[in-house]
Amino acid sequence: MLVTKSKNLLLQVMNYSNESVVKRISKEVNCTYQEASEIFEDTKRFLYLCGVYGGGFAPALKIDDGWHAFILHTKDYLDFCINFFERFIHHYPNGDNYDKEKGLKEIEHTLEVARLVFGQLSSNWNYSKNKQSILLEVDLRCSDTGCNSCSDTSSCRD
Repeated sequence: MLVTKSKNLLLQVMNYSNESVVKRISKEVNCTYQEASEIFEDTKRFLYLCGVYGGGFAPALKIDDGWHAFILHTKDYLDFCINFFERFIHHYPNGDNYDKEKGLKEIEHTLEVARLVFGQLSSNWNYSKNKQSILLEVDLRCSDTGCNSCSDTSSCRD
């Protein structure tokens, strides 16, 4: 029953559309509307992982860009989270005490679960050729237990 419910939920999540968010992604990331649409599709997949399987996932940079754009549409984002997952999915940037080894494990866990759930992943799920360098630049993960604000938003981009 849970598998059927999860698959139905995934279909519903993937059927969600928001042209305003896609346009914002296109503008913020400086990409085509089609590329922004693909980033938003992967952002919804990432949020599905967070919503169904809990916290401890780390978004790749393009997915994080999509998540940032979605969060800025606060009412739409809140409605999305509540309607599909019955709770708010917080964006939880990590602070100075971030455990980089744990971060690498979160990336590996994210990719492992995403591949199991979605199959082959697009290039939007690429972290970098050197995962460690990403962790030195961006310390992010999703959480359903709280929210901290970014202290340095420049670290959210390539």
